[in-house]
Amino acid sequence: MSDHGSSIPTATSIHNPEPEPPMALNDKEIAKNNAPVPPESTLPADSVYSWLVVLGSFFNLMLSVGATTTYGVYLQEYMQVEFPNVSSSYLSWIGTLQFALMCFFGIGVGVLCERIDTRILSGFGALITGLSLIIASFCNSPWKLLITQGILFGFGGSFLFITGLTLPPQWFVKYRALGTGVAIAGSGIGGLWLSFATRAITENISRRWA
Repeated sequence: MSDHGSSIPTATSIHNPEPEPPMALNDKEIAKNNAPVPPESTLPADSVYSWLVVLGSFFNLMLSVGATTTYGVYLQEYMQVEFPNVSSSYLSWIGTLQFALMCFFGIGVGVLCERIDTRILSGFGALITGLSLIIASFCNSPWKLLITQGILFGFGGSFLFITGLTLPPQWFVKYRALGTGVAIAGSGIGGLWLSFATRAITENISRRWA
């Protein structure tokens, strides 16, 4: 006896049912599925901690780029008081190497920022730049200043320079431009007050204390 109006299910159709067509996703669901999932330890963007990062970057750029703009005060002191018989072009190389090597070594520092904690890199840069100026205060010849105040400071300053530039954009979404601008302003503000401070110290105390 056969029933032509019904189909008898087979074992194949029972164990391998036909897949249901996927449900259509709206735009919000698609954007939610494609959004990157931050790690659990990631702090929220545009937070108070983000502005603390900007403050640290502000001081990094102040003490690196801002400090290089004060070399004109040192140059005048070298030419008029300490090394009047040395050519100005030779003495100018000290300040030139500061910023040039800061940018050159910044290539390697940028690579290190992806592998090492930037707090460690900033601390290392602050240590090297500080030591370079302390050692330079004991130097009594141009070639020694070229090594310490020029090369060594440029090397240490690259760690402060690159970390100060790269950190703020990583901590902001809504205020990214503002945070980056405030951090970069540290270089100009540093050059503004450090020049006057260096001039006052050299005139009233000594270049070695500046």
